[in-house]
Amino acid sequence: MTALEIISQDIGLSPKNENFYGGLCPFHEDTRPSFWVNTKGYWGCFACGEKGDIVKYIFLRKECDSYQQAEQYLKDQQFEFPSQVLSYSNKYWMSLAYLIKGSLTQLSTLVSYYRGTTQSYISKKDLRDKIEILFLRILSELKALNDFEAPSNPKPLEDARFDQQTTVFLFGSDNYRKKMLNLLSLSLFNEPMKESNFDSLVSQL
Repeated sequence: MTALEIISQDIGLSPKNENFYGGLCPFHEDTRPSFWVNTKGYWGCFACGEKGDIVKYIFLRKECDSYQQAEQYLKDQQFEFPSQVLSYSNKYWMSLAYLIKGSLTQLSTLVSYYRGTTQSYISKKDLRDKIEILFLRILSELKALNDFEAPSNPKPLEDARFDQQTTVFLFGSDNYRKKMLNLLSLSLFNEPMKESNFDSLVSQL
């Protein structure tokens, strides 16, 4: 089904031209048709100003708890997302992926300070504390990443230009990710990273 077909099942629409349809807005008490939707599935209201795509429409009309729930509803209705369009789940995944990329860059900097390859005015103890907290931040970001869906279209990933280290962490298994961080911790501190105080450390982030 198309976005236009799904919306037309919900409210009455009449064609305005070959690309636009109009009707009464479902988001306010509309007496004069002020709602429009185009053949690409984008919609809006000239009166109340509400606008968006088909996912937002379903989110509002079905009073969904999340955009993922709205997307699942659309999938159940046999709606196919265009391959070039990122779903909300894809967008959240990409946002978290950028956060992880930044955390890994910060981790690399702190490790170089700790190993003495780059001059730092921070004590070894403070550096170790920062590195351990960063370990846990990365793990929490990776855990959140699992709740969303990576884009099936490779172009957004190619545009992001993730380096090999970031790509491994994004697509590796949880066990592999922890193994890599543990190996780094062992090489730095001669012991694996500590997860016993995970909750208290994450609360400080």
